[in-house]
Amino acid sequence: MFPYHDENETQRTPYVTYAIIALNVLVWLVVEGAGSPLALARAVCDLGLIPGELTGLVPPGTAFPLGEGLACLTDPGRQVSHIFTSMFLHGSWLHLLGNMWFLKIFGDNVEDSMGRVRFVIFYLACGVAAALLQVIANADSPIPMVGASGAISGVMGGYLVLYPRVRVFCRRGRCSSTGPGSSSSRASSGWWARSKAVWPSGPTSADLSLASCS
Repeated sequence: MFPYHDENETQRTPYVTYAIIALNVLVWLVVEGAGSPLALARAVCDLGLIPGELTGLVPPGTAFPLGEGLACLTDPGRQVSHIFTSMFLHGSWLHLLGNMWFLKIFGDNVEDSMGRVRFVIFYLACGVAAALLQVIANADSPIPMVGASGAISGVMGGYLVLYPRVRVFCRRGRCSSTGPGSSSSRASSGWWARSKAVWPSGPTSADLSLASCS
């Protein structure tokens, strides 16, 4: 099922949620060139989080192939800032739109409950925590990780805790299903978890098979 609406009206305009969505879209269009091969690969290589680079387990200059005759080289230093920059990068239009859709559906209510400042802190903390867990699990990986999935997973977890019985309307099965249905936020969170199992937060070489980076 794919959620498209919830029965949970907000009391305030979710400016922070809109700003995060706008920033992600802006980065995709300007920094990643709306998915153009060279710009996308350069952004992922230069601003994505490479676990082995952060842990120091991958030597500088290690090459990760991005496609035929293309590679990303690790830089000297741990590049700690990439923990944050990677959260605003995506590997494709589908990756971006899927993440931003879930953020729009669930982020506005979490922001409404927490307040704007706490929501920003919560969002970033979830993204950092998810990134560090991924680094721990793949400490010597030279593959760049990008995506807002970790932060948005935290937002959905917050929504589940705050509104466990709110009805979320979904289109069941594939998105082309004709009849809308409804489910609890718990079921929608389960759908999100399953979707992440087949769409990881970090791009693979297949995602960037036409890209170029040096």
